[in-house]
Amino acid sequence: MPERIAERALAWTFERLAPGDELQVGYFGGEPLLAWDLLQQYHLRALELGRQKELGKLVGSVTTNGTLLTEERMDWLEGHGVVAAISLDGVRESHERTRPFVDGTSSFDAVQRGMQIALRRAPLTEVLCVIDPRNVRQMAASARMPCTCTSMCCT
Repeated sequence: MPERIAERALAWTFERLAPGDELQVGYFGGEPLLAWDLLQQYHLRALELGRQKELGKLVGSVTTNGTLLTEERMDWLEGHGVVAAISLDGVRESHERTRPFVDGTSSFDAVQRGMQIALRRAPLTEVLCVIDPRNVRQMAASARMPCTCTSMCCT
């Protein structure tokens, strides 16, 4: 999103809020972590506007496939009140049908790695699964899919 549009959207939103109000600012669409610098910039601006408006609470959320999630990025997200939701379209076969990398290769293992980072830090991380005609036959198996997190958060 161009900076001037993001600034206008934030200004429009904050103009309509009163002190003590609560707000969630969501970053999603495409892969938000591809524009990491902009995500940080916009969220810092939202936090600044929230302080000026004396909001009761401002929470950020990012919907990501997790492939670009690192420990350092989780540090920043947690430190700035941004929760992550990971897009995983079920078991490997299901996910590969709907969310390959641009070059057509599987993103499943990279998503699993990002999910493990998120779950170690935030055990209540949401997982988003999009049911699509290409993966609906695996829906039951996907619902039964065991957690692959290797830390204590999933025991």
